[in-house]
Amino acid sequence: MDTIRKKLHKGLGRVDVQAALLAVALTICSSVFIYGFYYKTTYNEMIKTLEMRTESIHQYLEQVLVEEDFDAVNTIQDVDSLAYQRDKKLLGEIRKATGVRYLYTAKKNTDGKYIYVVDGLEESSPDFRNPGDPIEKEIIADIERAYQGEVVLPDKILETSWGKIFLAYYPIHKGDAKDSPVIGVMGVEFDAEEQYNAYRRLEIISPIIIIAMCILAGTIAKFRFRRLSNPLSKDMYNTDMLTQMKNRNAFDIDMGNLEAEKKLKNIGVGVIDLDYLKAVNDHYGHIFGDEYIKRSAEAIREGLARDAWAYRTGGDEFVVMMANASKDKMEELINRIQSAFERKMQDFEPETSFSAGYAIHDGDEKISIYNLVEQADTRMYQKKHEKGKERKD
Repeated sequence: MDTIRKKLHKGLGRVDVQAALLAVALTICSSVFIYGFYYKTTYNEMIKTLEMRTESIHQYLEQVLVEEDFDAVNTIQDVDSLAYQRDKKLLGEIRKATGVRYLYTAKKNTDGKYIYVVDGLEESSPDFRNPGDPIEKEIIADIERAYQGEVVLPDKILETSWGKIFLAYYPIHKGDAKDSPVIGVMGVEFDAEEQYNAYRRLEIISPIIIIAMCILAGTIAKFRFRRLSNPLSKDMYNTDMLTQMKNRNAFDIDMGNLEAEKKLKNIGVGVIDLDYLKAVNDHYGHIFGDEYIKRSAEAIREGLARDAWAYRTGGDEFVVMMANASKDKMEELINRIQSAFERKMQDFEPETSFSAGYAIHDGDEKISIYNLVEQADTRMYQKKHEKGKERKD
């Protein structure tokens, strides 16, 4: 026993072993801290992004829906009314353009019951609700809160029997003022299965990675390597592998730096969203879909000015940034991208196009960079809606 104790004491007294233990301890502490911080930050940013997308839809519907739209639709007999047909088409187009799973309006009828007004789903869908159908009991409480003027947002992705979702309810006001009477409610639901599963995988894989890093750090320290560097890993962390553009993580980091350095004045933000990507994936396959995304990214890179840069922030979503921006510069930037896009897509069989919107920071410190992205996002959705309307006309 004494011999074992002496050998253990002697072993622990070695500098290389102490360095290895210190490296392991520091790796554990830093990994746990980084994992917790990164998980919480990225999860919150994901929720914020979904909130921004729903808010963009809400802001648009607040502008176009009026009291008559709700008053004119009460029962299934009203499906032939002009108000219902117009709003049905509008909600359907927005739902398809934004990738929303469900989008509908509701109200309280003269009997004090909450009913569906217009459902953006196709009539053939098993989940479609006719005007006048009663709101399900489990969501009446949230509908009631929205009817009282409250924006009802989840603080996390919800687990339901039909999948992982992000569900929100917004009041639709009679006028532009937020304290004007509420005439109805907008319900919106995003499919968040992919995001939820990504974070579940992160929870499972992270401990394995931490253990592996401890072994690696301890081994390197033991053999007196004084520096561990992996630039490729850093690049992968900030790079979208399909397009080689900066990814969503790099976007969030850069936006945080702009906020912290208070360099937002005259920053221009352009949001670009590809049209028809789902149709390309569905009819031609994901290989064509990936090629569509890659060619679009090449067009964006070709169109960038010296003082502009770009990110791929989602499946078919890109953000371009410009310093010292002006309306003319942003218009010129988008036109250059459009020209490059048309060249890239000349021999591409599926139908392609993109919608874009932009906003420029005026120096108001109350306006954050994410507010600017939201403004650009809203204008992009308006362009997409106008394009869809022209296409149908």
